[in-house]
Amino acid sequence: MLAGAAGCVPATVQHAPPPPPPHLPLESDLSQPFWSPQVCRNCHIELHAQFTQSMHSKAFVNPVFQAAFYGKLMSDMAENPSLERQARTCLSCHSPIAFLKSKNGIVPRDEVDVDLSGVTCDFCHTIRGFKGERPGSANYIAVPGETKYGPYQHAFDFHHAYSELHTKAEFCAICHEAKTIDGVDFRTTYSEWREGPYPAQGIQCQDCHMNKTGFLVDGKAHYEKGKAAFMTVGEAPDREVIYSHRFPGAYSDEQIDQALKLRIEWGTEKLAPGAPVPIHVHVDNSKAGHRIPTGSTEVRLVWLEVAVSEGGREPVFLRAEPREGPPGYDVAGAAAWDAYVLRRDIPEGSRIYRTVFVDAQENPTVFLQEVVHRVFDNRLKPGEVRREAFAYTVSPSFAPGDSLDLSARILYRHYPSSFAEQLGVPDRPPATMARASASLGN
Repeated sequence: MLAGAAGCVPATVQHAPPPPPPHLPLESDLSQPFWSPQVCRNCHIELHAQFTQSMHSKAFVNPVFQAAFYGKLMSDMAENPSLERQARTCLSCHSPIAFLKSKNGIVPRDEVDVDLSGVTCDFCHTIRGFKGERPGSANYIAVPGETKYGPYQHAFDFHHAYSELHTKAEFCAICHEAKTIDGVDFRTTYSEWREGPYPAQGIQCQDCHMNKTGFLVDGKAHYEKGKAAFMTVGEAPDREVIYSHRFPGAYSDEQIDQALKLRIEWGTEKLAPGAPVPIHVHVDNSKAGHRIPTGSTEVRLVWLEVAVSEGGREPVFLRAEPREGPPGYDVAGAAAWDAYVLRRDIPEGSRIYRTVFVDAQENPTVFLQEVVHRVFDNRLKPGEVRREAFAYTVSPSFAPGDSLDLSARILYRHYPSSFAEQLGVPDRPPATMARASASLGN
């Protein structure tokens, strides 16, 4: 049970769940106020504690969003007023209540109610549907009021109503699928999920991002159990499924660590001085239900670096062999643009997985307000195992008893250091997603 402004409703008061509306509203109805997460905390203590750890709760106050929106985008909009539409799109998901209350305008930073900023409990649990045939680009329909919509079909209190939408990936897609104002797809996590194997298996976004581990174990979601609410009067029922509100994702260590799998395959069984050694590294994205990286892919970077140590000497980074596509975009440092964007963030020659967007002058950009086209996307598809090729030539000094020791690892960066410097936000060190090693002797 959620608490109202005056506290929890006594359990002796009987209220039947409201009947479903004869049809979904066409627009959000703001005749009733949204509730603060602090109100929800009165009864949903544990879920509220989880929520405060999530990026949903920090969607507005996140320093990167603040710098990108109120710094860079607002500055650009002063020179190009047409960017106002893009600014509205950003705010509509990073602080939807402020966006709705402003009648779809842009709210100055100091006018946003911090208690109602971010993606709050009440915002999500008052969504009744979405506009149009497909969710995306913040086309939500919110109806704040005493009725809260959620995943439980059997309600026990006065304000809960079942919503099938809240159990489906389409609910998440409302904000995790989006286009720029020029119609360029830039958030495609929902589309990526649809192209993978999980929909046919009935696995939704919530099955990974709202279970207790943050991923599937043996192909199944393992949820917390217990009570969704704790009241001062009355007792909530025990639930077999309690949806975690931590929403682990790209900023969560448990989601990044071992998100991918690596396997090394030697192309030869014998070593000799001066001999070529084909090396293949299999990169397995069978764990995630979407592409890797996903989300803010204009800045997200994932790369495979492979190093060989011969006879115990200093490791040497190998260069990935080119694949199909625009030259240089899939090999770190090969494109002239990388000297500006990647700098020394990624070892030169590493296989890099990313999207590349360009502006009106066909120059690559990491800022959405400048995006005109997406020209490259080699990200790992859900369920894909990609075979990456590297080559090494044994040195002439290779001696009997020596070995080749190979190490491979996949790393992830939330954004390039150049992006952090331009926005004036702290840089984030890379995180390891997977690693493997192998040795070959003569």
